[in-house]
Amino acid sequence: MAKVSILLPVYNVEDYLEQCLDSIVNQTFNDIEIICVNDGSTDNSLSILESYAKMDERIKIFSQDNKGLGYIRTEGIKYCNGDYVYSPDSDDFLDLDLIEKLYNNAISNDSDFVIFKFFMITDETDTATIGRYDIDKLFPGADFNNLTVTHSDLKNFVFNGSFMYWTKFYKKDFLERYEDFVLPSKIAHQDVIFHFKIMLKASRISILPEYLYHYRRNNVKSVSNTPSNHIDIIPIIDQVEEFLINEGFMEVYKELYNSFKITQITYHLQDPITEEYFKKAKEYVSNLHSYQRDVIEDHLFKRYELVLKSSSLDEYLQYRDYGMIINPTNDDNDEQDENDVKKDSIVVGDDLAGSEVVDDSVENEITGQSNKDKFFFKLKNLFKR
Repeated sequence: MAKVSILLPVYNVEDYLEQCLDSIVNQTFNDIEIICVNDGSTDNSLSILESYAKMDERIKIFSQDNKGLGYIRTEGIKYCNGDYVYSPDSDDFLDLDLIEKLYNNAISNDSDFVIFKFFMITDETDTATIGRYDIDKLFPGADFNNLTVTHSDLKNFVFNGSFMYWTKFYKKDFLERYEDFVLPSKIAHQDVIFHFKIMLKASRISILPEYLYHYRRNNVKSVSNTPSNHIDIIPIIDQVEEFLINEGFMEVYKELYNSFKITQITYHLQDPITEEYFKKAKEYVSNLHSYQRDVIEDHLFKRYELVLKSSSLDEYLQYRDYGMIINPTNDDNDEQDENDVKKDSIVVGDDLAGSEVVDDSVENEITGQSNKDKFFFKLKNLFKR
């Protein structure tokens, strides 16, 4: 029986699958089984899997109708025979010593799962941008082969860390320990609620402060880059809230939860924005009386301020786009997609967050102008320094 099971969901990734498989079959840690689940692919993905399976007997292929990542990672555990489970995305790739290093850390610490770091890459440049989740800095000088922590040591990371399933290396026994360790099916962002459950229930979390994974940011076919999936974050947030309340965590983590809510709602406020999503976004962030500002990225907090100031999607877009023209600085973080950076690199300043900034004299000046002219006149004053 293999010590580690690699569970690989596959759906229409013919452009990237070979690179992913090469990084798996050539791992320095050989005692692995490779469980590939073809999730109803309509491209050449299955043929690629079959060609690799002929060359490597560790590869097992299971095919099914399309059921989504959540279903595969929940039900796929029953195909896994290893003591540990790792499940990468099939459009990304691994450092060749990823499994070896994570396995050794997990064994040394007897941890429920190991958290590690990752690079972000694009096709155009094939260069890596370092992710910002440096939780190892919380433990300077620590021996990470002899350190386990819990959620109380990683509060900010629980609510504003890397939610992706592949950012953790799991003990299979831990995944099977709780009946609610289920990822929702047929919905995007399903690993967010799963992240909360495992982080808050684990008694032994270990950390490997090394960059071992290459996360592809610009695959237009991926779930995270599909605009219609943005609204799926709403029911996921509801599930997180329900879990925190039912498990008795909400009172302790109320401010961090509100910060998480602001971050997620505004992050997914990306073009093309639908009227439905904007209305939901405004509803969800309008009555938050307390939050932890320092864990909210600046560019997302600016969006939050604009949402509060805007009475409609059209008004929000006018505020945002006019701000780009007046002050087109780029202070957004590297994790935004390229389109998002172009659209939302805006310094709003304190004016929009403060009380009324258009005084009576300004109102008098614009008397008699059309509504459109009045609006843009106010905008000029909002962004004037």
